[in-house]
Amino acid sequence: MRRLSRRSGAAPRGAGLAAMVDLLTLLLLFLLQAWSTDPPVRPGELDFRLPESTSQRPVSGPVYLDLSAEAIYLDDQRLTATGYYLSHDDMLIPELYAPLLQRGGPRLLLRAHAELPYRLIRKVLFTAREAGVRDVQLVATSRSSL
Repeated sequence: MRRLSRRSGAAPRGAGLAAMVDLLTLLLLFLLQAWSTDPPVRPGELDFRLPESTSQRPVSGPVYLDLSAEAIYLDDQRLTATGYYLSHDDMLIPELYAPLLQRGGPRLLLRAHAELPYRLIRKVLFTAREAGVRDVQLVATSRSSL
């Protein structure tokens, strides 16, 4: 009968592989967190309070403009239907022009339906430029992110 002996102080056979798997898992989690475009998720705390501001001016963030097949929305508020501007040659959209002037934000995030004709998007971009918007970003979803 043969006796198997281990050297004293030697690690078991699978110990190196287990440590490598743990290291690769941590590396994968770090890379996923570093490449994420979403803000980090924080658990809700009962005593969490935001500081109070003494400023009287409103915060000027980006303005969200959504173009659907039926209507134009500015920050989730319906402004007008798209049907009229698809069939007429008017370049300026007055229902959009006035609210953009009031908001005064230089940045606009434009989200448009994929099947919407470009002539309506061109009219919206023209109206935004006339209202003083300098930075327009078109938001899109790539097929690889679905």
